[in-house]
Amino acid sequence: MKVDEATLVYTGTKAQREELADAVRLIRDSPGMSYRTACDACIEWWLAVGPDTSADSFSISVGTLSKMANEGHIPSWEKARVLYAFFSFGWDKGPLITTRGLGGVPRNSGERFADSLLRHFNEIEFRPYQSLAGLVGENWEAYRPSWRTGGDGHVIRSHVEIRRKGNAYWLREHQKFEFRGYTVDEVDEGVIFPFAQSIACLSKDLRNVCMKCYSFTMREPEPGPHTSTEIMSGSVMAISNQGPHWSGPIFLRRVQGPRGPLAHVHISTLENDPNLADVLDDLRARELKGHLPPKRNK
Repeated sequence: MKVDEATLVYTGTKAQREELADAVRLIRDSPGMSYRTACDACIEWWLAVGPDTSADSFSISVGTLSKMANEGHIPSWEKARVLYAFFSFGWDKGPLITTRGLGGVPRNSGERFADSLLRHFNEIEFRPYQSLAGLVGENWEAYRPSWRTGGDGHVIRSHVEIRRKGNAYWLREHQKFEFRGYTVDEVDEGVIFPFAQSIACLSKDLRNVCMKCYSFTMREPEPGPHTSTEIMSGSVMAISNQGPHWSGPIFLRRVQGPRGPLAHVHISTLENDPNLADVLDDLRARELKGHLPPKRNK
């Protein structure tokens, strides 16, 4: 990129000028994408990553973007330099989902983690990323067989929240119970994202050295920006220490009203609850290791 100090006009390469013009026209032609949104996002981005000497003074007006879009005129090399960098590494090139739609840039380790996962795994979108809005909620219960007791039919009931942080979607699972004289209190948090025909999540225990890998292969109904998913099932694997690493089925359901208490209980204590019949049937059908006993005849 070159700067003509005499005229203070942008004299980048022909390819750079064309890419910059295309990016600005894309804003002009995108439904719901205003010049004001683009200006605010660009300034926010520059404040986060730009040199201290110019960050405080940089601004871009709606009129400037509009003029660039309609006339192709770039009046300031400084604005053009920043705009070119923003559009080269930002939303219109598609590498950063946390900036897609001019939502901002990753500023901390959590956002960078989400960003790297989404860039690596979500290059081919089988479903729109924003469809995960249909999973958002703090009222999920999760059920899965326990790997702590050697396959004697114990089930863990945990609480799950799925929420949007920035423009990324995060899953948080909390389990707490007494086990053999000590308290298990674990909180796992990670990024949830579409992958192939599944919805996946990679999470980390916030207090211990453990991570979990989730794959939700059944969703009813399918999530969408205006469609709320009510139940999900799939598999989860825990990675801790040297292994071997347990994996098994997991079932999530939304609950209207208070969620059941966090628990580590035998499956027989849950069988009298008619609301859990589908949950337990699903876990039994997909449990390949025989951890869960068959349904008792009454």
